[in-house]
Amino acid sequence: MASTMHKKSDRRVWKACVACRRKKVKCDGEDPCHGCHSRNEKCEYPETNDNAAASRRDASSLDRQYQNLEALGLRLEGLAQTLSECILAIRGSSKDMELPPDPGSGSGSRSASRTGSLPAEEGTEPDDDVPGNDHPDAPPTPTSYKARDRVGHMVPDSYGRMRYLGGAANNLVIQAVQGLSPSSGHSPHLTQASIPQASVEMPFFQHGQVWPELPYLPSANELARPPQYVADLLVGVYFDQLHYTFPILDKTRFVSQYHAMAAGSPVERGFLSVFFAVCACASGLLPREPGAVGLVGIDYYQKALLLFWASSGEVFLEQAQCLGLLAVCSAGWNTVAQSWRLAGQAVRIAQDLGLHIASLKDPHFSTSDHAADAQVAQRVWWSLFTLDCLTSICLGRPMAATLDDCCCELPSTDGDSAPMSGFVAFTRLCRIAAEVHRIHGSPPVRGGSWTARWQRLPTVDQLVGELDNWLQDLPDEIRFSANRIQTGPSLTMCFIVFILHSATIMNLYRPLVGQSLSTPTDPSSECISAARSCIQAAELIRERVPPSHHLAFCVQYLTISGILLWTMEDPQTEKPSYHLTDVYQALQSLVELECVWPCASRGRAILERLLQHPRGDASSYLPSLPVLDGLWDPFPSTDTDMAFGGL
Repeated sequence: MASTMHKKSDRRVWKACVACRRKKVKCDGEDPCHGCHSRNEKCEYPETNDNAAASRRDASSLDRQYQNLEALGLRLEGLAQTLSECILAIRGSSKDMELPPDPGSGSGSRSASRTGSLPAEEGTEPDDDVPGNDHPDAPPTPTSYKARDRVGHMVPDSYGRMRYLGGAANNLVIQAVQGLSPSSGHSPHLTQASIPQASVEMPFFQHGQVWPELPYLPSANELARPPQYVADLLVGVYFDQLHYTFPILDKTRFVSQYHAMAAGSPVERGFLSVFFAVCACASGLLPREPGAVGLVGIDYYQKALLLFWASSGEVFLEQAQCLGLLAVCSAGWNTVAQSWRLAGQAVRIAQDLGLHIASLKDPHFSTSDHAADAQVAQRVWWSLFTLDCLTSICLGRPMAATLDDCCCELPSTDGDSAPMSGFVAFTRLCRIAAEVHRIHGSPPVRGGSWTARWQRLPTVDQLVGELDNWLQDLPDEIRFSANRIQTGPSLTMCFIVFILHSATIMNLYRPLVGQSLSTPTDPSSECISAARSCIQAAELIRERVPPSHHLAFCVQYLTISGILLWTMEDPQTEKPSYHLTDVYQALQSLVELECVWPCASRGRAILERLLQHPRGDASSYLPSLPVLDGLWDPFPSTDTDMAFGGL
């Protein structure tokens, strides 16, 4: 005992509270200290500007946070075990083990996930106004399901990180694991310290088992970083020109970690991969030298990808951010297929982390600011969703992220140095564009009735109504920014959203040209009007839209708009008109874009060849582009040439 006391007294105390300093007595440095605790006084420590003291204070604060989190985890484990005991007790006393159906619920959970809200809790009535509740083929919803059980659970992996696990069958496994905990048969009034860990783990993860380091890959310390002045330039350019269009990063946290890295602090592999991805994106934003060829920023791109693969087997937020930024960089090189693949991988990682589920997004972070953490999760998910949407539409491929599997709220427009209202409006439009792409971009490949499938999807009138509502709710700073002298992020987002709006209308009506609709709307007129709007909005793309997936999408639909106006006749004129003025304007815009995005030369070459083609043969010519391929077979007509007869 004496030796123990001697060791304790020999411990160096680097701080003293205010009360002990005033009384000039020795302080043990604890919080609260022994003297203040015995005198029942408030124990306070003075602030200091000493760097060493600040470092020790930060270390002490992190240690306290870790202890609080550990205690919270033990407390939550006890609550889960108590809940499991109650569930088992209720099931054991029930005569009818079969869950009763919820009358009138229909597919309410499915429609609730599409609108961004969680399913109703037990004992609440479903919303009869939600479309799809009365669908005859929808499975019944059990009333004993809780909202958390419907969307899934977060379970620890072998690294101790929380990962998403859903499905009714997995929910049963989770309940069984919780019920087999050693303390499940004990009294529910156990203390936190007496709650042991569950001896049975989930079958997908084994605690403590980690992946071996991949050989032949360099470590984070072996990768050379750019000089400090170059790094400052690239980081500044990225946040000035690209961040507000794709806010996948939290600027405050990134800048804080970047400054710590610049000061010589150890850097984690995840942050370093994101840093190199930012440098790769920002390299494409700098002015290009005349005659420069190659992929600008490929060195940073490769280093970020090496660090990503070095963390194989692990899952954390920086992986999704890194792949998302690399997808933006790839699209800026016009390698949209690579961008689409990287975006799909990033979406899968985000789903693995549960970012697509609103109620399960907080456990991914270790900080105490849950509101800020929720905003980061929402921005990461919806940034990846918009990226996946644009690249999928460009290539005519399926999306990895679907609205039916997502119930994450849209991010708030407050709390960031960059404006978020434009991005939120863009995200709302992407959700409509994704529905249009799902309808017209996924023909039935295994037979079945197309009519039955079409009836389960939103109708054209519903989608048009959603587009009208979106336009009415568009913030004024975005809607009228083109009429103001000031330039900035709002003007850039204005061009981006209006080109996507025009592209969505073209994608919605283009497959319906020549078909008889129940509404007086003429698909040809809508396509022509949308194409003209796209060309008019493209006048300032060169100065405002940075090289990224946004620029690739704008150039794609600028080319498509010229092709549509060349192929479609004007219904308001007696003789066919090919709108050569608008086509030449689109061609001129593509020529101007070549100085900032050389890949625009491909769209220019297509339009030049079309203009050289004899216009008299236009009725027999239809460009073979993925986004222009319609659903002619699903819309049969009496005249087999009706699909092309009006062109």
